Amino acid sequence: MPRPRKPGSKCVRGRAIWQQDPDGAELRVRLVSAAKEAPMHFQISALDPDQFAPLFELPNDALAARLAMRCTASAKPGFPCRVSLTDAEVGDELLLVNFVHQDTSSPYRASHAIFVRKGASQAHPAVDEVPEGFRSRTLSLRAFDKDGLLVSAELCEGSATERTLAAQLALARVAYVHLHYAKFGCYGARADRALRPGTLP
Repeated sequence: MPRPRKPGSKCVRGRAIWQQDPDGAELRVRLVSAAKEAPMHFQISALDPDQFAPLFELPNDALAARLAMRCTASAKPGFPCRVSLTDAEVGDELLLVNFVHQDTSSPYRASHAIFVRKGASQAHPAVDEVPEGFRSRTLSLRAFDKDGLLVSAELCEGSATERTLAAQLALARVAYVHLHYAKFGCYGARADRALRPGTLP
C-alpha cells in the first residue's frame, strides 16, 4: 500500500498511478501504458501434458476418485484444452479435471475444473502471442505477487489481452498473471514477463 500523502495527490510508482481522494483513501490503481522506449513483453505458457497422460488410462471410478471424468467434445468452440490452448474438435475425447492452478500457501490457493484433450501436444506460443482461443473470449486477468497474493484483476475482451497483460506485468510487485475465462471462471493459462528474441536482459 502507498504511504499516506497530501489530499488529492497522486503517487507515481513505475507504470501505475495510485490516486487518492481528499481524505487520503486510495480510490484505485490506474494502469498506465508501458513506455514506448521500454515496452513490457509477456510469455503465455500452456500446461505440460505429461501430468495428465496417465489419467487417460484409468477406469471411470478411479478418475472419479481423483476428481476427474471422461467426456467428449460436443461443440466447437466450447471445450478449450489447457495443453494445446485450442478448442477441441467435435468428437474428441477429453478429461475434465480439477486442477490446482494457484499452488500457493496464501489465501489465494485455488483449483478449478479444466479440459485436457487426449493426445494433445503442448502449445508454445511466441513471445507476445495470444492464442486464438483467448482472443475469441472475454477474459479475467489476475495478477499475483511472488507470495501468491492478488495484486491486480482486470476484465478484458480477447482483443485487448496484449495491452492488459503488458500493463499488469509492468507493475513492479506483479510476478505473474493467470488468464481465466470470464464466463465460467476457469483457469486458462499463465503469463510471465519475457524478453523479445535477440534482446539483451
